[in-house]
Amino acid sequence: MAFERVDLTTPWLAYWAALLALVIGAALLAAGIWRERRHRRHAAAHGRNTEVDVLDNTRLQRRVGVVGLVAAVVLAGVGVWTHLAGLDALRQNLTAKYGYTDVERIRQSGTGFIIDLTQPDGTVLKDEMVLVDPSGEPFIGDDIFIDVIGGA
Repeated sequence: MAFERVDLTTPWLAYWAALLALVIGAALLAAGIWRERRHRRHAAAHGRNTEVDVLDNTRLQRRVGVVGLVAAVVLAGVGVWTHLAGLDALRQNLTAKYGYTDVERIRQSGTGFIIDLTQPDGTVLKDEMVLVDPSGEPFIGDDIFIDVIGGA
């Protein structure tokens, strides 16, 4: 039986990159705005004209900050999209292998998952530990220990 690959590492990398881009972009944007206002106040207070080079520099700084914020939004969107695709693949693999009618409350716990599973007869298995092979094949309960030395 072929299973769909479950990738829930890429979304977390995208989330962290989005957070980093958000912090850097917000800092650059805020610093650019603050530097421009400070320069204009200083020039007005001393009766001088504003320096074009300083204004160009702050404009560039603000633009790079906005690009960082846009990158953060895009990375967060990619993270959400790949996360939902991974959870959907996990649901499909569990349904294909074990025949569960409903897979709810998927919570990632380290390298595995804690999931509520509904069997075809309506029995709900609460907080079942599910491990996923790199190929996408899920393992539940006694299936986790099949390949362990001395296992079943």
